Amino acid sequence: MAQGGKRSEIFRALARELPREWKDLGRELRLADAVVETIDVDCRGGVQEKCYQVLLHWNRKGGNPSLDDLAEAFNQIRRSDLVPLTKQRGFDGFKSILATILTVRIIWELATNFGYPPATIEEIQSAQDGILLMITCMEQRGQIKPTDITKLLNALRIKELYGIVGKIQRCFIETLSPNGGYGAFKIALSALLTVGVISDLATFFEYPDNLIVELQNAEDGILLIITCMDERGQITPTDISPLLNAIRIRKLHIDVKQVGDCFHKFTATNSGPPQMNRQLSPELEGSKKKLIQQLERKYLRLTKQVQPIPFIKDKRSIDKVFTEVGMNYKPVGDDNTWQKLSSHHDLLSGIFGRSRIQIIEGDPGYGKSMMSLRLAYDWCTGDPRSPLNNIDILICLNLRQLGGLKSVYEAVVKCLLPLDSSIRELDVEQLLQNENVKTLILFDAYDEYPDKDIDDNFVSQILQENILQHVQVILTTRSSCIPEGCDGLTGRIKLTGFDGRAREEYVRKVVTGGDEEATRRILAQFNTNSILEDICQAPLFSVIYAHSVHEAKINIDFSSVTEFFGYMVHCFHDHAQNKAQTKATAEEAAMLQGFKNNHDNLDKLSYGALSAENQQLTWDKEIFVAELGKEFYERHIDIGILVEEEVINRNYPKQPNPYKAEVRFFHKLFCEWYAAHHLARRLRSSQSSLPENLVDLMDPSDLQHVYRFACGLDPLAAPPVLDLLKRKKDCDRFAVLCALEQKGTADDALDTVRDLVSRDVCIKGDDSRLLQRTTIQLVELACQHGIPVSCLHIEYRFAEFDITNSCFVLEAGFRLANMKTLKVLHMEECYTAHDITGDELLWLLHACERLEKFWFDSRRALLPLSIAPEMFSPALKERNINVVCDPGNGLVYRLNFEHGQWKIHNQCAGGPFSITIYESDRQLQQEWCLQELKIATEAGVAIGSLKLANSFRTVAENDQSIILTSGCTIPVLQRLQKLSIWGTDLDPQMLIRILSYVKECPQVTELQLYFRVMPKVVEPKLIPPLLKQRGLTVCTHYNWNFDLETGRWKQS
Repeated sequence: MAQGGKRSEIFRALARELPREWKDLGRELRLADAVVETIDVDCRGGVQEKCYQVLLHWNRKGGNPSLDDLAEAFNQIRRSDLVPLTKQRGFDGFKSILATILTVRIIWELATNFGYPPATIEEIQSAQDGILLMITCMEQRGQIKPTDITKLLNALRIKELYGIVGKIQRCFIETLSPNGGYGAFKIALSALLTVGVISDLATFFEYPDNLIVELQNAEDGILLIITCMDERGQITPTDISPLLNAIRIRKLHIDVKQVGDCFHKFTATNSGPPQMNRQLSPELEGSKKKLIQQLERKYLRLTKQVQPIPFIKDKRSIDKVFTEVGMNYKPVGDDNTWQKLSSHHDLLSGIFGRSRIQIIEGDPGYGKSMMSLRLAYDWCTGDPRSPLNNIDILICLNLRQLGGLKSVYEAVVKCLLPLDSSIRELDVEQLLQNENVKTLILFDAYDEYPDKDIDDNFVSQILQENILQHVQVILTTRSSCIPEGCDGLTGRIKLTGFDGRAREEYVRKVVTGGDEEATRRILAQFNTNSILEDICQAPLFSVIYAHSVHEAKINIDFSSVTEFFGYMVHCFHDHAQNKAQTKATAEEAAMLQGFKNNHDNLDKLSYGALSAENQQLTWDKEIFVAELGKEFYERHIDIGILVEEEVINRNYPKQPNPYKAEVRFFHKLFCEWYAAHHLARRLRSSQSSLPENLVDLMDPSDLQHVYRFACGLDPLAAPPVLDLLKRKKDCDRFAVLCALEQKGTADDALDTVRDLVSRDVCIKGDDSRLLQRTTIQLVELACQHGIPVSCLHIEYRFAEFDITNSCFVLEAGFRLANMKTLKVLHMEECYTAHDITGDELLWLLHACERLEKFWFDSRRALLPLSIAPEMFSPALKERNINVVCDPGNGLVYRLNFEHGQWKIHNQCAGGPFSITIYESDRQLQQEWCLQELKIATEAGVAIGSLKLANSFRTVAENDQSIILTSGCTIPVLQRLQKLSIWGTDLDPQMLIRILSYVKECPQVTELQLYFRVMPKVVEPKLIPPLLKQRGLTVCTHYNWNFDLETGRWKQS
């Protein structure tokens, strides 16, 4: 490995261990304060990345300086434990670092676990350098080798020292990379596999049923299945193709390419199988270099021509205008959890980067294409913060332009390479199919792909892993247009738009150029209009408004998206007209004004394009001009609403010109705007309902703005649109947005509200601010006019009950003050700053005067354990409201107003009632668990299992109750079936106490004990005889069972 590569690995390893002291290190290495602060501000990859950048800057600044200087710097900042990382590589280096990780306590446990003779254990304990002696002993006995440390890791896992396992595992891989051999590969593979794939692999390889069960129940199932695959030849030092095939065929949530790269990295000296050693021929290596050069030139040209809004003609570089938008990601295999992502640099790194396919989704105008351009720019410029540095070839294709093309290789040649390129489709195919060439394909605008509904198009073939299984893929699309068949195999990113910080950053950087007074003026206009602030969560709207206000220096109040977008379009026309007014004659000015107000042909063309079976979003220029007229066309090109671009003529050389001109809208939203005019005009002229198949041709989930704009443009259009949306499954939420766009009579509005609240009204976790505000307005409008609200369903977004101000507060800050006609309130997985008190619950029941049912389904926040009966007024008792609580453990409870206590309402389907009490649980969480155990016991409900996760302290001698670390006590449970206890140290006396407790629980048939230190033997006479008669099973790690006859552990 080159010296630079070695240092890079060392720096990466150090950065992982030095998160907090990176600034101190930078100053100790004599970097200027300005450099350190620049890294702090510009680097968005977290503290590890900042530390890494400090080390790289020091290395460049010093001209490959000595690592001894780095070691001295670590001594100065009191991190001498990291000095070994700067010194040795290879197995000796690993042993040196291992000595800094192990402790006296750990080596004693290891020596005992390995069965060392008592004399050896005593020698290790008494030696001054006992840790080094232990390492020597392990090496002599083959428990650590230059190629394998599996035995050491197994021993540590038995003792549940998982944090140490991970650190040693990383250390071994880093110090021996890339010369670690097959053993190092197996260690690295254990970090790539997950518990969830063990059963799938075992089933695919047709392991015996008893072995599959053992793998499923083993505490260290990952290492165990790696051992099984090794023993059965499914992985060998020269071939892992059976494993790779299993991952592909079973479509497991593992990156095939990452596993293959890992194998090649550690076994490069072996004569591996053909798929692992497919080196490039000199000719293909030359084609690779040419391809990369030509792609870089193409992408740099594209990324230097960014136009933030239509009427800004001076093109800018993407790095000058790009601003990070909010991003949430959903890990592979997780259907519910969205987590925040801090930067676009994280797309291909960390846990999220493990998925081969990643989908970036977002609503119209949320910056998907800008994200694609930024990624292409990072690759071209070699941004050191970007994980794209590890990508050899980036293929960035706009799917809007790929209709009719039969392969990705054809698309690359025809759409990305110059006409005179010597690279052929066959060259591209050979490069992309070679697993030694790290390739990322970025498909932009899948929702605009003309062939997406055609079976077996080449994009689907790649997504479904029928071809190019090793290639990484990023695909951008609208949230309503996720490709079928790849949901469970992909990572998902959702763009959530601009918050106040991002908007301020963009205005200051791009609009005002740092002019603080102008920045404050523009931001103030956002903040004075709450509707505008919500609309401008979409970056496109925010950008257009900021530039328009900066140009015109006016402030307009908006009440709907239709008003806002109409104003923007008028601004574009006015801006162009103001520039041309000194040259235009009166006749020309009248013509321009006519173009502004009369665009029927463009409306009709847009409507036809969006309602076609395959949406048409680009047109041949000659055809387009013939439809609209030359003057109209040139006017809209000048404004910027239409964009003309030169593209490859796919019929060349059959046709003489290699290029042709195509026309498209600046953004698809403009096409929806003009299509909405035609839709509204049709409804106004016919005053009839829409055709039933319209929502099939123009799916509201994809084209919601067509319907919203139509309702806002003409009051007569709103009723038939709303009627159609309300009758279409899953379109209620779009109807809510459309209802708030319309400008009809008060009676018309109330009829719409009445119909919308007659079914469930939802506020979901990923709703935009505009949709949240609109839904709140809908509910309050209904309550103000005495209209019953059937059900309000809230997921994740609840913040608190504000009793002082008599309102209900959402996380985004929106307040619902009027809930008088609400009939059902269902709150699911909601989180609050605190648990809900009895006073808050009673306030809610009184505030919702017509409430019939309150269903609270949450593990994050809890309702009170009980309420004093006298707190319930006679009127409240008479209303007989169902107050239902589901804490998520298998039983659902209803509050009894007469006694103020919870009673079992029903049992959830899908499994037995079970409870887990964690040491980290809040006091109320533990008390709720104890109350559930009590209620279940009194009702005769079987308790499937009780798990105490590090929350167990002892068993009381007087009454045989379990005492938790919090001081709470668990009495003898007559209906308990299985007890699991996790902890640190368990001595023989405590084991006997636990067995005595289990004896008093007549239905317990299994006891699981997972402690780091376990007694090897217990006096048999102390074990309650009743347990032997009952056939109790007592087990621990690695299928060790406790023999109740002998008092010893045996491995089954």
